[in-house]
Amino acid sequence: MQSKDKNPVSVKCITVAQLLPKNSIESFDSVAESTSCSDIKILAGDILIRRIAPSYVNYIDKVEGDIYVGNNLIIIRAKSAVDSRYLAFYLNTYIDTIIKQCAKGTAMPTLNRGDLERVMLPLPSLQKQAILGNLWFLSTLRESKTEQLHNLISKKMLYYLKHHIRAPEDKQ
Repeated sequence: MQSKDKNPVSVKCITVAQLLPKNSIESFDSVAESTSCSDIKILAGDILIRRIAPSYVNYIDKVEGDIYVGNNLIIIRAKSAVDSRYLAFYLNTYIDTIIKQCAKGTAMPTLNRGDLERVMLPLPSLQKQAILGNLWFLSTLRESKTEQLHNLISKKMLYYLKHHIRAPEDKQ
């Protein structure tokens, strides 16, 4: 991740702080040093999981440009017999149970790749996996869009109240 003249190159990186619940990512960090970010690029279809509780599962639908994984994130790539959205759905549904089973007496439970590799995943047909995974993904999109809509409505109402309605003492 360094240019030919040994100067650090700025790259986009997803860190633990940006991985949020409900399959959402807050933003990306631009980092100048490769030590802050791994050399693993995020690809469409990847699943990112926070290693540290609370653990979130995020399915990456689209990737624009080169984005790398930060520390304390696990990246999962589904094998050909598994639909990646189905895998994200399953992990998201059972992540709390998985992390509790893997916690080894620590105050702050953490996951590692080995813990996830030991998870027994029920495998229906690829068609059923795709249906379940797509339903989960679309429901997370719907939740996200609904939340965005509520935030916009709240901002609009506050603007309207602030600029168009005067307090009784202002009318005199």
